[in-house]
Amino acid sequence: MQYEPEYKKRKDGTYDTSKVKSIKVFFVKTKDDDNADSLLKHLGFKSDDKGYGDMKSQIEGAISNMTTSEMGTTGILASSLKGSVGGVNIGGAFTTIGNLLGEQANYDASHPGNYSSKDSKGPSSSNHDYGDCTETTARLSFGVPRTDSLASLGTQDGPTGMDERFIGSASPQNGNLRLLDAIRYNGNGNSVNRHYMSVVFTGDDGTTQAFSRSGNGGRFEVIRADAFNGSSYGNIGGTSTKHSGFYRR
Repeated sequence: MQYEPEYKKRKDGTYDTSKVKSIKVFFVKTKDDDNADSLLKHLGFKSDDKGYGDMKSQIEGAISNMTTSEMGTTGILASSLKGSVGGVNIGGAFTTIGNLLGEQANYDASHPGNYSSKDSKGPSSSNHDYGDCTETTARLSFGVPRTDSLASLGTQDGPTGMDERFIGSASPQNGNLRLLDAIRYNGNGNSVNRHYMSVVFTGDDGTTQAFSRSGNGGRFEVIRADAFNGSSYGNIGGTSTKHSGFYRR
């Protein structure tokens, strides 16, 4: 994956770089034999997943028509992919991720020096819908409507909590993760320290990247899924595959 900022284009053809509209996510080739199948594998999908064939054809078409964008990247714009594979809307996922990363980029620009800490605060404009790691993961990974308030969901137990209401048994997937699978850090037994992330991409080296925001009102970021192991968040205690059945009102 490669990232580039999207700026508003002025009438005279120049760009207003004072504020980012979003962060565009591109899929780029890093090896000569990279193709549609290898990309879908990086996203965690299998050839027998529903919609795989249609998405493969779409990606093959995009590869054959790749051009260099105005900002310099040659690749497939992730948000441009239409349709779903295994019930996961790839383009929709990366549209949301790109928009939230764009908000973070604008926050970083207006708060220089704070970006290096995972505890530094992030943008406030999305707090109502994506206020913390729990809300962000619930909406991305389980499709919870933005009209539903999810305050403190990650610290609750029982039928109203994140783990039982959305993640089910939260059994480990043995590293076989796909886009928007949910990852849960166990918080060392302290519910306040639980952390949730949504899987984004697994690279050639087997490293899985995930998206969330760190802390209540914290940073939106794509980071190694295991980056917080051993921290106050504890260790990864489980994962869960995206499935609408996990969302029970």
